[in-house]
Amino acid sequence: MFNNSVKHLLKAGLFCLLALPAATVITSANAEAETQTPDNQLVASSSTEPIRKQESNGTIVILPAGYDESATYPALILLPWTGGTPADYYRGAFAEQYYARTEDPFILILPAIRSSRSDYSSSGAWQATIERYENLVSGNLETLIPKYNIDASQVVLGGQSLGGDLSWALGVRNPELVQGVIAIGSQSNYRDASKMPQLATNDSRFFMVMGANDWRIERMQLAVNELAKHEVVHSFEVVPNANHRTVMNQYAPGEVLTQGMDYILSGD
Repeated sequence: MFNNSVKHLLKAGLFCLLALPAATVITSANAEAETQTPDNQLVASSSTEPIRKQESNGTIVILPAGYDESATYPALILLPWTGGTPADYYRGAFAEQYYARTEDPFILILPAIRSSRSDYSSSGAWQATIERYENLVSGNLETLIPKYNIDASQVVLGGQSLGGDLSWALGVRNPELVQGVIAIGSQSNYRDASKMPQLATNDSRFFMVMGANDWRIERMQLAVNELAKHEVVHSFEVVPNANHRTVMNQYAPGEVLTQGMDYILSGD
């Protein structure tokens, strides 16, 4: 579970959700938008481009254009698919959409880690992987919440495939931290019924997306049923004629991530 110092930050931040516009799907384009700046003191920025920072542990933090250190921001932490890295998400459609976003900005956190099949080669390996990512996310948030004025009540985890499995597991295990989870093409097979009532009480929100032809759909449906049983706010979208690969190719994880972030932060 997340450590006590992070929980202290969460309590200090309270739970005050922002009322933001309803989610929309944004059309894709092929472009990448990253700007490198020195890791010095941050001030209000007039930049029309996102600002990329790299932490000493390799984690990449992308601040929205016009970042203001006197304001607070939601944060989306991305977790990798098998063989990928969180930074792999920040390209193409998602990078362009983030670049162009002028309303309801949020901070992106891209931990420095690459996943592999060994992460889930056995039940013991999978449990250890969940705990390892839990420690990674906890350590990052302990540093990044105060450094970049992240609203501790608006932390969202997201990812596709394994990244969705990890986001789901960490979200279920840590209802005191996570406001929302975006799971794309994920089995979402971690279960802890004891945490579900707290997720509902905290108004946590889950955005679940699956291709209609993906064999994982039955397992995600079980997860969605669990959310519904405990009255946890959620959206479950099934993409027609898509399987595990084509749901990613046709829509790109970035587009779904953008839609999911808007859904979670909207409070609707």
